[in-house]
Amino acid sequence: MNKLAIDGGVPTRNTMLPYAHQFIDNDDVQAVINVLKSDWLTTGPKVQEFEDAIKSYTGAKTGSCSQYRNSCFARCGLCSRNRTR
Repeated sequence: MNKLAIDGGVPTRNTMLPYAHQFIDNDDVQAVINVLKSDWLTTGPKVQEFEDAIKSYTGAKTGSCSQYRNSCFARCGLCSRNRTR
């Protein structure tokens, strides 16, 4: 077996493979600015709005979000152990 690139072998790719191409428009930027300027940075109405959207999307009866993605996803039934589906 050939050496991995990390161990001094030849890289498989000559160009970087991006993990994703996100789309962020002015509405997204404004929504973040609005929250940053509000009195509710880590709790409040936007957290509830996000939890409700996740529950609606997944069909879950309950939902709770925290700073840990897997905690929220597991609660809504989107995780199996530590892997997101």
